[in-house]
Amino acid sequence: MNMHVSPKGRSFLVGHEGVVTKAYRCPAGIITIGSGLTAASGVIVPKLGMTISVEENDRLVDLALRRNYLPRVSKALGESVAQNVVDGAASFDFNTGAILKASWVTRFLNNDTVAARKALAAWNEGGGKVLKGLVRRRAEEADIILRGVYPAWVRDTLSTIPKVESADFAAFVVSVTEEEREEIRAAFARLGFVVADQRDDTSR
Repeated sequence: MNMHVSPKGRSFLVGHEGVVTKAYRCPAGIITIGSGLTAASGVIVPKLGMTISVEENDRLVDLALRRNYLPRVSKALGESVAQNVVDGAASFDFNTGAILKASWVTRFLNNDTVAARKALAAWNEGGGKVLKGLVRRRAEEADIILRGVYPAWVRDTLSTIPKVESADFAAFVVSVTEEEREEIRAAFARLGFVVADQRDDTSR
């Protein structure tokens, strides 16, 4: 299988997942570590109290994509789809694990882009609640898959995922509004993390 995730696709995925160096429970209650790595990734079984280095996270994300997610993307969409489709679909499956049952795939293969976008947008819940971050992520994945358009923040942050030396910190690089940024910071604080603000002078 020659399918791979491009640097932009990987930046998009990690940007949305963040880099959390200490295991935590996601909004759905699933124990997670690193860039959205759960037991379903097939490369690690996170347990509360576990920590991970940024370098190990990078290795495991690439391994999970290669071993588990890209084979499913290939099975669902075929090997001949464009790179932007692979990138968006890999992000979707990494987040949901559901590409083999998602109705947007059939609609995409039938060239019904309107229905495909609507079906993608329906995957917006975590823990039974609609999450703003997932609403935005699905819309951005739809733009990548259907239009080949990546968010501007992906182009600007290909190599700027911050490295965190201490396991007491959680790092994230996500395209968010100021209101959403504060919600994220508050959520990490509730988990017991000290949140470092990695913003520069450019709004993302």
